[in-house]
Amino acid sequence: MKIIGFLGEHIQIHNFFTITFYNTHLDCVKIDNPGLREIKAKEVSQLMNNLRKIMMVVLVMVVTFALTATGSEAKNTKMTSKAGQYTVAMTLDKGDPVVGDNIATIEIKDMEGKYVLDAKVVVEYSMPAMPGMPAMNYKAKAKSNAEQYIATMTLPMAGAWNIAVKITRDGKTESAKYNVDAK
Repeated sequence: MKIIGFLGEHIQIHNFFTITFYNTHLDCVKIDNPGLREIKAKEVSQLMNNLRKIMMVVLVMVVTFALTATGSEAKNTKMTSKAGQYTVAMTLDKGDPVVGDNIATIEIKDMEGKYVLDAKVVVEYSMPAMPGMPAMNYKAKAKSNAEQYIATMTLPMAGAWNIAVKITRDGKTESAKYNVDAK
């Protein structure tokens, strides 16, 4: 870092100290601080570099905290769809789906808004065929857990996936459909 100033000029830095320039070659400057001492321009540069390093560490910590806080808010995005007479809400544990395991929490309500607790629920997920690649089709049985059903979908690759939550109750099957993009 280069400090440029004019003879006799005073520069206030972060309310910590004032630099006074004594000659145009920056051989010697005076820093007004509790110790009031004469130091070489090299020492000023080192001091400024240390301050810059400290500021960078603080900035990295603030950015990391902000990203972590934002990341946690993105979780648990609820997707809702109709399946015949049912309203089906599905939440993925990671917010947006990712390659690998994704835990789906499914809530099913009837037309009166009451939780459906006695259904057989299967989650079918598929990726359509693409040039040089056949379609991929998978199923995961959902297990009842109080007022919810839990299923684990293991997505083998990134891209567009079709999800169908199939609800079988009283011998009749209904499907709630979702389209997601795994990263």
